[in-house]
Amino acid sequence: MKRFYQLLISAVAFGSLFSACSSNDIDIVVPDEKTPRKVILDMTVQTGLEDQIPTSRITQVSNDHRTEYVEAPDRQFEYVSTLRVIILHPNSDDATKENAKYAVEEMRLVNTNDAGTPISDNLRFSLLENEWKHIIIIGNEASIPSLPVLNKNESANSVSDFLNNYFGIGAVVSDDLFSRFENWVIALPGDDKDTGTTPNLFYVDEKSRIPLTESFDIKTKALPSNASSSSQEDNVQKVNLFVSRLAAKITYMFKINEQSTSPWIDGEVLGVRLRYLDDKMYVFANNVRYYPTKYMNIAGTNDPDVGNLNPSTRPRYVTGLSAPSPNTYRVYTSMFDKPVKIQHYDNDSIPVVGPFYFTESMAMKSGQHFEISVRVRKGDNERWLDYKPMTSNVLSFIPTYNPDDVSTVGYFNAIARSSHTKVTISFGGSDFSINETVVPYIGVDLDPVFGTNTQTPQN
Repeated sequence: MKRFYQLLISAVAFGSLFSACSSNDIDIVVPDEKTPRKVILDMTVQTGLEDQIPTSRITQVSNDHRTEYVEAPDRQFEYVSTLRVIILHPNSDDATKENAKYAVEEMRLVNTNDAGTPISDNLRFSLLENEWKHIIIIGNEASIPSLPVLNKNESANSVSDFLNNYFGIGAVVSDDLFSRFENWVIALPGDDKDTGTTPNLFYVDEKSRIPLTESFDIKTKALPSNASSSSQEDNVQKVNLFVSRLAAKITYMFKINEQSTSPWIDGEVLGVRLRYLDDKMYVFANNVRYYPTKYMNIAGTNDPDVGNLNPSTRPRYVTGLSAPSPNTYRVYTSMFDKPVKIQHYDNDSIPVVGPFYFTESMAMKSGQHFEISVRVRKGDNERWLDYKPMTSNVLSFIPTYNPDDVSTVGYFNAIARSSHTKVTISFGGSDFSINETVVPYIGVDLDPVFGTNTQTPQN
């Protein structure tokens, strides 16, 4: 059974956008009565912020009050290099063909320059009027490590090959293919046999980028009855969409408590383990809910009016999603390239190690915490210290979709995509303690590029 949760992380932010420009405008052609009438869908895709922008305190049912802000990217790994838009519409040619309700009306792969701006494209699409569309957006598709489950008559050598083969303009998308695509999952890489380190999710080399995804259901507007005399503006429909990152990230900071008598002073930290992560995650956020909502709510209810896009430009936080099932726990081991000295540091010189990137993860039972262990060495004494639970500022949630399922009763903890967990590890007495701050982050400001640190993530 799928598990459902309520949690708070960053899913998206506003700011610099993939947006329309004047160099590649689509000419408006006024149709006659026999020609299908077209609407120009003028699309922007929210992917970045220019600065860290404070937001109001968000109150959740867990009474978890935090001041959140959205982070800028700090490395090339978090930039956008490609964006694919797939627009599906009803399969009107033959409603029974391949048991398919969808066909591909438009598909476009957009490359970006070093500043993240689309090259030779303006994200404007000529679409049939007054019709429901399912819009799929995928950024940095080349970094997605595995394909959806393929049937015996399907073949593809890469994600791009798969999308070109089965989602080209005019292709009929069977219900089976659509379902497998929507439930596409990826897994954490296996640990390095020599070092024991768990590789960063998606990172292979300096060309790697974190993928981004989202999907939407919208309805194109009906053109005025007097279309022959309508203005160009009447034929244009503007939509503001967004994407979220397919990775959670974590960094570790180290300090000594005041007047500490820790036996590990002047020793070294060699690595950190984070356990109870999920091995698998969905490529597309499954049963996701946002705050502000993705769609406007129906008046007087909490139900979303699907298709009625919420125009809010506030940063969006995920408040509900589901995880693949079955799933297994993983320990994410980060062995450091350079050991961290255990000593007193000024606040501006506290060592920070990371970031490390992994799958979004949700506890499989209520009350369970993610846990951290530290590998220390002093002289000939080297060992992993006992695990400590992450409790001070973790995301917590209660199930909302299956309230009668006893396996989902109570509060759950989560670390989800597009979040950055900053963990302070403090040495004091004979042991260590941890404190966490969860910060929403997104990956790129499209124009100009932001961030000057282009170092690779540490494995």
